[in-house]
Amino acid sequence: MDKLSDLTSKIAKSHDLKGEMDAAFVLEKMKKLIKSQWGEKGLKNLKPQKIIFNKIYIKASNSAWAQEIQLHKHEIITQLNEEKIRRILEVKVIL
Repeated sequence: MDKLSDLTSKIAKSHDLKGEMDAAFVLEKMKKLIKSQWGEKGLKNLKPQKIIFNKIYIKASNSAWAQEIQLHKHEIITQLNEEKIRRILEVKVIL
């Protein structure tokens, strides 16, 4: 019997969805990082939006939250790249 994760990967590859699934996984990981770093308040004020090429875009509710992301961007990139799913090189903040 195959594992569900193996079947999901096979289906994604056969339908050319692997990139989309990888991006969704990284966006979900970013949400978890926000929650662990800033708690529920962070989740309300920081929203991972999309990944284009090797950049992750995060919507911040105001400039103070944007500054928080800028201050921690190297740490964020390192943590997102630990799983080696999709390489992130840059964090962009959207106000």
